[in-house]
Amino acid sequence: MLRRRLLEASLRPLLMLRPCYCRWPMAGDGTLHALVDATGGEIFTSTVTGPIHQQIEAQWGVMGDGRTAVIEMARASGLAMVPPRRRNPRTTTTFGTGQLLLEASKKGFNRVIVGLGGSATNDGGAGMAMALGFKFLDSRGKSLPSGGAALADLDRIDTSGRVLKGFRAWKSLQRRM
Repeated sequence: MLRRRLLEASLRPLLMLRPCYCRWPMAGDGTLHALVDATGGEIFTSTVTGPIHQQIEAQWGVMGDGRTAVIEMARASGLAMVPPRRRNPRTTTTFGTGQLLLEASKKGFNRVIVGLGGSATNDGGAGMAMALGFKFLDSRGKSLPSGGAALADLDRIDTSGRVLKGFRAWKSLQRRM
């Protein structure tokens, strides 16, 4: 809980996140197409790092307003893309989801909806933040590897290398339990 609060407190002001909790069934598989199709938007495909550190093609989209990107964590860091024998949330990563955020930013989209359901990970979004230039350091100042297990050694987060500035994101469409 402390690590989650540390991550959230560190990332919110830096990315200018304004939490917006919306009612949505799961915000996992299907969220991307539901929002993009319902608004007449467009789907893109980008090559990113998958949850088990392999290169994959992941879809993301833009809603019909032409301003709001939609990223579904399940598309870049999803459980469905990990073979059962390789499912280990201590070592999987959300790095690819961060790469999709970066891709959306490079294309000029500074508003994004991120659906967090369907994830194969337990890294608290650290992999996603790493893709955006954040460094997760241990007490000796050494960078941590990706994966949730490494967060046990987290001492501090170096934000000096962050690459997104002025980016607005809805925090989550994940249903609150």
